[in-house]
Amino acid sequence: MDYYATGKLDRQVAIKVIQGIAQGCKESGCALIGGETAEMPGHYEKNSFDLAGFCVGAVERKNLLDGEKVEKDDCVIAISSSGLHSNGYSLVRKIIETHSIDIFQKAEFDETKTYSEIFMQPTILYTNAFLAANKSNKVKSVCHITGGGLIENPPRSFNNKLTLNFDMNKYKLPSLFQWLKEKANISLYELVKTFNCGIGLLVFVDKKDVNDVINDIKNSGYQAFLIGSMVENRHNKKVIFDGWNF
Repeated sequence: MDYYATGKLDRQVAIKVIQGIAQGCKESGCALIGGETAEMPGHYEKNSFDLAGFCVGAVERKNLLDGEKVEKDDCVIAISSSGLHSNGYSLVRKIIETHSIDIFQKAEFDETKTYSEIFMQPTILYTNAFLAANKSNKVKSVCHITGGGLIENPPRSFNNKLTLNFDMNKYKLPSLFQWLKEKANISLYELVKTFNCGIGLLVFVDKKDVNDVINDIKNSGYQAFLIGSMVENRHNKKVIFDGWNF
């Protein structure tokens, strides 16, 4: 369901918003069953609106994902992001302001697109990727990389006895995030704590299943690759990045 609130309803804007929600529902196999549209003059500024929503799903108890099922030597699969995924925009806006960037110009790190096209790239919806990965109930846990990046999100998906060892030796940081790090003059640690750095979803599976699950995800139209493994807890760190120096 959705909730759309504004000072005065602009039907053309509202239609575009609802069309976007409907498209997301189609991509995820969900039904938009209702919602509320509220006009609140005096509360919202002109030409602004507030949008919220939620969804409810159902699963058999025996198929519930549980981070406690993740074990030492399990493999961690990364599924690529489409860009910023709605996180870190306060920093992005500061970069634009500080460096007087024209967002409608071609990006210096990707001359095929403008800054606005890159910054406003919609977030990938991973429903079909997960369904493909878990078609044989091989997935133990998943982690969506949102605010908090690769530092704060992964620990929610496994128990305190384990550490996620990211193998970054062969991973190439996408040019967008290299550019953000340089322009913001931030450390690599702050970068991975703020942004997804090209990884939108993590999937935890048994080592024997990793190749099958990666192939199933790829066949569903997503980019997937092995990014790490689970090891015994090291120095009370929940995540470590082998190959990256902080």
